[in-house]
Amino acid sequence: MKRDNSSVSVVLNEESFFKGKLIFQNSLKIDGRFEGLIETSGFLYVEEGADVKAEIKAGTLIVGGRIEGDIEALDTVELLPTAHVIGNIKTKRSIKLGEGSIFEGRVDMIKMPGIIDIFSTSLPQLKKSLRDVGNNK
Repeated sequence: MKRDNSSVSVVLNEESFFKGKLIFQNSLKIDGRFEGLIETSGFLYVEEGADVKAEIKAGTLIVGGRIEGDIEALDTVELLPTAHVIGNIKTKRSIKLGEGSIFEGRVDMIKMPGIIDIFSTSLPQLKKSLRDVGNNK
């Protein structure tokens, strides 16, 4: 499945191999091979056929290729049907697994500051939080 490339700022093409630390803010599409660390508050797309061995921190990540390494996303992680991910995923918003995608790891939802989990918070803390919310009106 090909994605619209019109919003992608930089592309590492199929013949590319990059090893090291890659830090950027906008968007990147990887068609080739990458090893190292990727950090972005923006959008990362790993195309079908791409091979990435990296720790990844991204705003949004869409995977069509292969990733080996842990992933942390501030927004969304989407595994397309051709994706193969080996590693743990942490995300704040959502994770989407396409039918046929392969995922070997653990998923953790990152708690948003200020949000209370009513199922794991003690009753006294829950009552205090409700009082605090009522006082902020």
